[in-house]
Amino acid sequence: MNKRSRASSSSLFLLELIMAILIFSIAAAICVQLFAKSHRLSTQARSVTAASDLCISVAELVRSSASEEELQQLFEEAFPAAGMSEHEITAYVDENLEEAADAGQAAYTLLVFTQEADGMLTADIRVQTAQQTPTDGSGQPASDGDAEAASESVYELTVERCVD
Repeated sequence: MNKRSRASSSSLFLLELIMAILIFSIAAAICVQLFAKSHRLSTQARSVTAASDLCISVAELVRSSASEEELQQLFEEAFPAAGMSEHEITAYVDENLEEAADAGQAAYTLLVFTQEADGMLTADIRVQTAQQTPTDGSGQPASDGDAEAASESVYELTVERCVD
């Protein structure tokens, strides 16, 4: 009888130990998921803050310019490597909000679309995550639809200024 009670108590102890390990494992899995989610949220918040700072800087350039041509000159001084067309400005920026030499070193792509009509200068400012351009397998850039999906818009701002 004594052997039977000793075996019963050791199996009960083993069962309690297994249950404790199971509960600890579940709690640990939940904590790991929470830490991973908090890291993602922190990274997203950092991106939005950087993007909004960049948009505000460009908005100040818009507010200080008297015409679309002057805005392009001011933008060229602030971002010498920016690509410019008649109504579009593209610049690449790194994590520190400094101008990147090319798209490969950039963390963000800054797009500014300008329009001057009826005495108003309008600038649509968009900051997107800079990602490598997707290829179609042969090393050539994929179609435009795929390129749009490759970058995510982080922050957008529209600025209007009266120019006489």
